[in-house]
Amino acid sequence: MSSLLAQTHFRGAAFLLLLGTAGLLMTSLFAGRGSAASGTGPGRRAMAHWLPIAAATLIFAMFGPQEMAIGLLFGTCVAALSSVVGFIGMTATMAVVPGNLRPLWFIAPVTVLLVLVCGMRGSLGWFEASVLITEGAAVLYLWREPIRAWSAGSEKLDATLYSTLDYAASTTRTGGPMSVTVRALVWTLLIALSGLCAIVAALGATRFSQADPHFPPRVIAGTVISIALTFPMIATASPLVARGEVAAALTGQIGLVMLNLCALLPLTILAVGLRACGAPWPHFTRGASTVDTLAEWTHHLHWPVLRDSFLPLVVWRIDVIGVLVLSVLLIPLSLGLISLDRRLSSVLIFAYSVYLMTALLSGLIG
Repeated sequence: MSSLLAQTHFRGAAFLLLLGTAGLLMTSLFAGRGSAASGTGPGRRAMAHWLPIAAATLIFAMFGPQEMAIGLLFGTCVAALSSVVGFIGMTATMAVVPGNLRPLWFIAPVTVLLVLVCGMRGSLGWFEASVLITEGAAVLYLWREPIRAWSAGSEKLDATLYSTLDYAASTTRTGGPMSVTVRALVWTLLIALSGLCAIVAALGATRFSQADPHFPPRVIAGTVISIALTFPMIATASPLVARGEVAAALTGQIGLVMLNLCALLPLTILAVGLRACGAPWPHFTRGASTVDTLAEWTHHLHWPVLRDSFLPLVVWRIDVIGVLVLSVLLIPLSLGLISLDRRLSSVLIFAYSVYLMTALLSGLIG
């Protein structure tokens, strides 16, 4: 009888995990198609695929197993720079990166190196979050002009990462003011649906891990869920690849990694910090001013340092160093010292397979 109950519990957990993961896959596909419909620039494409990842990661950080947040964040970075680049390279060869996009390829190794240094102690707190946000502001500034230059050279509109106003203007030109509202509602729905699917996936991963401790939630998020959220980037890269703009397609993956490390990682640190506080949200009472209420709230907040339970040593050794190695590979690619051909693409896909096997092995070892 107990064996039957355990088997039923395992099947139910697997069903919830597959249901949530399939939902995240669909939201990522729809988001990517939406970016393709409004302009396939690297910045817009990166932002479109990043929003479901951000929604799922923050849900894991605030409500689910917190280890899933860090597993998904770094797992999507590894997948974006290895398997996605590899599959794109299988369909087209890239020998040189345009000069206006080349500076963006140099930013990635510096950003990942800073994350590696911040995580050397095995802890992440408000100081590390502020450092990464500051770096994100610098990356945003450096990202601006190269994307504008590429957009002008390719005769595209609004292929920028940073400007919501430009996005609103583009939709107004193409479909009138009402299209802006419709698009905003669609994106809000996609983000909300991503959060809902993340809750289902977190519940399924937790129960699955309870049924089989060899598959902790961090490993599930870094492998299965990461694949579901990054592989749709292969499909959305096809319009750029068809026009011979392989470098622009690969720049979208770099943008996704930058968003993960410079925006999502600080937000995740702050979300986990708020969750660990005794009073996570301010309590507004009648007669008290908003300023006084927020001042009292911040006075009682005690921000904990996020110890190695949040950034396990295995993540620092495998995920972060893996992203660093992959980002360093971008430098000779951008300089034309090596070309992205089928041979290098096969190596990248094989490297991601090794990463998946290593992640699963780390779960088995414990």
